Amino acid sequence: MHNISSKRTEPTLYIPSVKKTIMVDQVKTSDLYANHVQQKFIPPYVQRRWEALFKCKPVWENVWYNQTNHTVGKLLAHINYKIMHEILPCGKRLNIWKNMPKTCNVCNCFEDYNHMFLKCNGLKEFWDAVCKLMYNCFKYNVEIDLKTIILGHKTDNAYKASGTYFTINLIISIAKNVIFKNWVRYRSSGKLTGNLYQYFQADCKLYLKNVTVLSHL
Repeated sequence: MHNISSKRTEPTLYIPSVKKTIMVDQVKTSDLYANHVQQKFIPPYVQRRWEALFKCKPVWENVWYNQTNHTVGKLLAHINYKIMHEILPCGKRLNIWKNMPKTCNVCNCFEDYNHMFLKCNGLKEFWDAVCKLMYNCFKYNVEIDLKTIILGHKTDNAYKASGTYFTINLIISIAKNVIFKNWVRYRSSGKLTGNLYQYFQADCKLYLKNVTVLSHL
């Protein structure tokens, strides 16, 4: 019987900075660091998804700041996070998850986030009232579209995420939450909330501390 011996293969690591393959036990900390910094950074899927859809390059630091990290109230941050990651329930998502109808219970149209937050019955009048409030407070016209719903207002410019813009994004978050609560109510009971703007006003008083906004409610 012949003895078969196998030669042990020592692990190696290719270091791009020196363009050499080095034995692992001979690798220096500086080699590991150089290897690390040269690795290509791949942005999270959610960022690549919205950049492709809206054909823009948002300042993501500001987006996360306004939508989740520093939003007043965990509930608003929770809603914004779920919208950005496309895990907030709507007809389209429920159809994918549970094979439920993808149509709106109110108007029977295909229900995605665009329809749910912008196009359904009565929402144009609601957003017109919200935008009128923001104009009266800040003398500033805010355009509400799907990009604003998903990413917030003023995401393309590297502005300081505070002050007026932060308050505007907070107001938009409050409005989105009111719409979603109305959606949940109708899904569970078949009844719509009465005057959406009145519920919005009440929530503004709960979340906002801006005296100018509160004086215009």
